[in-house]
Amino acid sequence: MLVNEWAETLSSCRRQFFPMGERSATMPAMLTLLLLVWLPIYGQVAYAQGIDFPGVHQDIAKQTQEQQETDPDPFFDGYLNGQGQPQSEEGVAVITEWIRRYNGPGDSDDWAAALAVDGQGNIYVTGKSFGSGTDYDYATIKYDAEGTRQWVRRYNGPGNGEDRATAVAVDAQGNVIVTGWTYVAPANFDYATIKYDAHGNRQWVRRYNGPGNASDRPCALAVDGQGNVYVTGSSSRSGTIEDDYLTIKYSQQ
Repeated sequence: MLVNEWAETLSSCRRQFFPMGERSATMPAMLTLLLLVWLPIYGQVAYAQGIDFPGVHQDIAKQTQEQQETDPDPFFDGYLNGQGQPQSEEGVAVITEWIRRYNGPGDSDDWAAALAVDGQGNIYVTGKSFGSGTDYDYATIKYDAEGTRQWVRRYNGPGNGEDRATAVAVDAQGNVIVTGWTYVAPANFDYATIKYDAHGNRQWVRRYNGPGNASDRPCALAVDGQGNVYVTGSSSRSGTIEDDYLTIKYSQQ
C-alpha cells in the first residue's frame, strides 16, 4: 500500500537524521506536517488510520478525514465544533457570512490594499485595479453590512499610468478618504488623496509632488474627530536619491 511505503520512508528519514535513538522535539511536528499535507492530496486518508508513526498520534489521519467530510468551508483554517461548525483554535465559532469579488474593466489583475469599516457596518475596500486602456487605477468599493455593493469609484491620474491606492479611512459623517500614489511622466509618482461623500461623489483631489520631483509614495492615512485628514509616507529629497518621511494635514472645510 502506498501509504505504508511512505511510513517506511518517514521512519527511515528519522533514523538517518536522528541516529542512535536520538529524538528531537521538532520531529513529531515535521512528521505531522508531512502527513497532513501529503495524505489528503493522494486520497489516502482512509487507509492511514491506525498507522503508528514514531512520535505522531494515530488519530491524525482520522481527524483529517472527518474534517474533510463535515467542514462546510474547505478553505477554513481551524477546527470544527460538535455541530460541524468551524471555529478558531480558541474555540470561537467562525462563520463565513459572505464573499464578494471584484473584477475591474481591464479583466486583469486587481489588488486590494486596505479596508475600513464605519459605525453602521459599511465596508470600504481600496487598491489598484487594471483598467481599460488606463493601466492600473485606484478602485474604491463600498459594501453595506450584508455585502451588497453600494458603489465603485475609480481614479485614473493625469499621467494615465499606474495609480495605486494604499490606504482608506472613513470619517464620522461617512465621507471616505483614499490615498495612494499616481504616475507622473516620465517615471515618477506623486501623493494623490481623494475625498468622496457617503454616496461616492468625489469632493476633492489633492496631489503632492516633493522637492526632489521624483517618487512620493504615501502608505498610511488617518482622520480625526474634526474631519482633518493626515497622510504619511516617503518623499524624495531634492538633489539626492534618498527619501524622507512626508506627512501632510488637510483640513476639511
